[in-house]
Amino acid sequence: MFLNGPDVIKSIRGGLRVSSRARFAVAYWGSGAIERLGLRDLDAKAITVVCDARSGGCDPNELQKLSSLLGDNLRTLDRLHAKIWVFDNSAIVGSSNASSNGLGLEGRDAESLIEANLLTEDPNVVSDLTEWFDANVMARSRPVDSGIISQARRARRQRPPAARYEASLIEEARARSAAIHDRIYVWVHPHEGQDLDKEVARIANLRGIRNLEYWQDVGEEELAHPPGTYVIDFDCSGGGAPKYTGVYQILHEGHVVEFRDGRTSALLCVPARGRVYGQSLGDRREWRKAARMARLSEVTREVWALSEFAKYLQ
Repeated sequence: MFLNGPDVIKSIRGGLRVSSRARFAVAYWGSGAIERLGLRDLDAKAITVVCDARSGGCDPNELQKLSSLLGDNLRTLDRLHAKIWVFDNSAIVGSSNASSNGLGLEGRDAESLIEANLLTEDPNVVSDLTEWFDANVMARSRPVDSGIISQARRARRQRPPAARYEASLIEEARARSAAIHDRIYVWVHPHEGQDLDKEVARIANLRGIRNLEYWQDVGEEELAHPPGTYVIDFDCSGGGAPKYTGVYQILHEGHVVEFRDGRTSALLCVPARGRVYGQSLGDRREWRKAARMARLSEVTREVWALSEFAKYLQ
């Protein structure tokens, strides 16, 4: 099965839930990977992670957290470049690291790379990958200790800046590019009656999610968005010109919750720091103009897929 975007993290979490043992040969680990993969909820003894800690491609703070969680089951192998996730009865092989871009996460450093992965449940392939991991990766690796993490910090600081040109999302939308992902929406709606802060804060604490935010009592169309969807959000409260409030990503799991005997609902999300699948929006003034035009042209409408909204960005 081919995987891309949010399907990658869903498949990893699904594999973890049903497996007694997991082996990850994944070179680079970025900020927030532990929380997004749900590793804190699992038996750390059953998970082995081998990365390339000294390459500069791993977030040293995330390595520190992984080390505290996994102990000697966090290991490093110089020049590892594999991205292989092996479970009891399945495996994922592809290009995705445990990073912002690879897992379809939000993040300031995420780059808009095009990822591709395959999920297999073929027992022969899973067996071959398990043998390969044990013989060629695990056997040659070493535990990540405090010395390795110090080296990871130095390597991270010395990493050269990326020099790649990045087309903004507004450029691709104007070109009606086929690269536009189908899980990107623009909302132009009033932000009123948001009074679930305490309830949502409790959920954030229970799930260990930082910066959890929400929309309250949104419509059926918004609630039907797939998990992991990105929303470019504008507030048109009070009848004024729409105000850009940010880019948000709907949670991959447990994104809809009900409160107060089912009379009040919330759609849970996290801030994406102005980026969509790692890609910058472009000129926000142009986005605000487009939101105003969309609102004036379709007065009763509040939600557009980006492919539909693109006509207002021309």
